[in-house]
Amino acid sequence: MLTGLPRPLRTERLQLRPIEPAHAEAMWPVLRDPALYEWIERAPPARLSDIEARFARISQSISPDRAEQWLNWTVWTAADDEAIGIVEATARANNEVLIAYMFSASHWGHGYAREATAAAIEAMSHSGAVAFEAIIDDRNARSLALARRLGFERISANASLHEETWRRDSLT
Repeated sequence: MLTGLPRPLRTERLQLRPIEPAHAEAMWPVLRDPALYEWIERAPPARLSDIEARFARISQSISPDRAEQWLNWTVWTAADDEAIGIVEATARANNEVLIAYMFSASHWGHGYAREATAAAIEAMSHSGAVAFEAIIDDRNARSLALARRLGFERISANASLHEETWRRDSLT
């Protein structure tokens, strides 16, 4: 398991806060946007209580079977404290981390996803992560470009599922 996480992280423009149910209301407008679900197999939440329940579950930081560590942050702008996205990470027993991100469509193209995900990768690298993986729909050009900018390389593809697996080693 990674050490010292989850904890708040800060970049020049953003704050990453360990996810908690109290963030659900601020994240409601972000997470109900259908544009976020074009490339993932999850429907937008139907009710605010759906987000509250999910945040309560994943804020526990350890999976029920204790096989995985869950590191999840809500992302906020530093200037005006606006909720704009989520960075999610699942650390396996071997300290390899599966990472994912979702950001408000109104904030796409501003570098926020790169900035927040890079900060999470750096923190996890210094906490024992050895490698990172992302599974990306091969039709999602924005997410594929983000993975490249973050130093990930494609290691496999499953054309029938439109999935590509991308990987990078830890910073340390």
